[in-house]
Amino acid sequence: MITTSRDAGPRIRSVSKQLASLMPGSLYLNRGRTSISEVISLSSALDVPYVLLFHGRNGNPAQLRVLDLKDGKEVECMAIVGLSVPTDRGSRPSRVNKLCLGKLQCASLRSVLTYVSNSLSEKCDAIVSTEIKGGQCKLIFEEKNKPLLWMVFSDC
Repeated sequence: MITTSRDAGPRIRSVSKQLASLMPGSLYLNRGRTSISEVISLSSALDVPYVLLFHGRNGNPAQLRVLDLKDGKEVECMAIVGLSVPTDRGSRPSRVNKLCLGKLQCASLRSVLTYVSNSLSEKCDAIVSTEIKGGQCKLIFEEKNKPLLWMVFSDC
């Protein structure tokens, strides 16, 4: 489940929707005034193991929190220090049906990405990988060596 903080701006909602389109089986929830407890209840009812929650600052995505519903706690909090999505480049976001794992150097998103991905031996629409540069984690979705979306994170 991918959602935003309450009353998120258009850019935050757009980034969240684009990320959901790249993660097979994920759901985007247009949150509006829905409380976080209602989001968690709905996610649990749908047997969703993780909630990815975007928060913003000045209308831009600033933070991604990962909630593990099995353990009932927040497992990651990452500050977004850079990002690029398809609409930034004037292209439409792709809908990925089969996402495969590339190299995962960052531990922070490994469990979530492993849950929504397949091994590289499968026929892939896109590949997701992470890399560490300068102490920051970069999340990259690629299609035929063309970046679809990337985000750079540091600790909250």
